[in-house]
Amino acid sequence: MFKRTAVPPVGSSEHQARQPLNMALGVKHERRNNLEPHMPISSRVSNVALDISLALLLCSWSATLWAAQQRPEMVSMLQLIATPEKFDGKLVQVVGYLRIDFEENALYFHKEDYEHLIVNNGVWLHLGKEVCQKPVDLNLKYVKVVGRFDAEHGGHMDLYSGSISNITECSSWFNRKRKPYGATPN
Repeated sequence: MFKRTAVPPVGSSEHQARQPLNMALGVKHERRNNLEPHMPISSRVSNVALDISLALLLCSWSATLWAAQQRPEMVSMLQLIATPEKFDGKLVQVVGYLRIDFEENALYFHKEDYEHLIVNNGVWLHLGKEVCQKPVDLNLKYVKVVGRFDAEHGGHMDLYSGSISNITECSSWFNRKRKPYGATPN
């Protein structure tokens, strides 16, 4: 029927004057809190438990989403070079041939790409000192790199097919060559 928008404060003369009229019209006052005093305590406890459960569910969902965003996508050098726009701005994990030198911190597709100076088959690396503790040990070897890929900036003189920055890992890949199929172990 009728719903009042403004409720006079309890105890005021206006409230006392309208109380019989409200009762006659069937108007109920809405309480300001959602825990009605006439509700059984079990209902109030279940409402609080439901609120807590929903809050925990929301927190776990957002934590899962954040963790998924922080997990690097495993890609190959070929994928980075062929479709750089697909990985632009993403956290990636990639394996390639590392060359660390003055104006040449790059990860190449193959050792031969470095030897023949095919820079289009490589990506520039923004290496931090804390990431590569022993760059001499990793130089001219196959390494695994984890960092954020940038398709727009190609490193020194913009020669490379993108760059990787915010590197969190730069570690040695396998140092042994595969034995030919059918070879007997020594």
